[in-house]
Amino acid sequence: GANNGTATLNVTTTTPPQNISWSNGGTGPTIANLAPGTYTYNYSDALPSHSFTGSVTITGPTTPMVVSLVTTPIACAGSNTGQATASVTSGGAPPYTYTWSGGHPNNPVAANLSAGPISITVTDGNNCTSSASGTISSQASLSVTFTTTIDSCYRSGKGKALAHISGGNPPYSLNWS
Repeated sequence: GANNGTATLNVTTTTPPQNISWSNGGTGPTIANLAPGTYTYNYSDALPSHSFTGSVTITGPTTPMVVSLVTTPIACAGSNTGQATASVTSGGAPPYTYTWSGGHPNNPVAANLSAGPISITVTDGNNCTSSASGTISSQASLSVTFTTTIDSCYRSGKGKALAHISGGNPPYSLNWS
């Protein structure tokens, strides 16, 4: 986790000069850039009866936030039918903000995508971030070639046409005319 915790000791009745020391070596009422853990403090001022000690505990996420990205390829070459779905698979604290490459809306799903790379950065309610990336796959362009056998006798029904299909997204449907 990040070392971004803070602790502040507020004392309402003091007799200057006040002295506050912390177990991490910090002095003064506030210490910052803290990792999760327990920090003790010692307080004293001009009156010995005002002296006291105590502790504060800084908590943080128990596991780092991990984001996964699942992509759906485009349906046809040159189309923008791809999709990407982000999910927080561990760690993190709601609410989540989703920042997509390409400026897609703040949503866990980005739709109407063209083929190519896509990335997401998720920011959680604690301002922690995690990123993932993937690729929207493309389909090869649909190509049809024919092998023909010419009818050797007029209208004998022995001619053939065989379609050879590649690319696109099977299964294929042919409409002969």
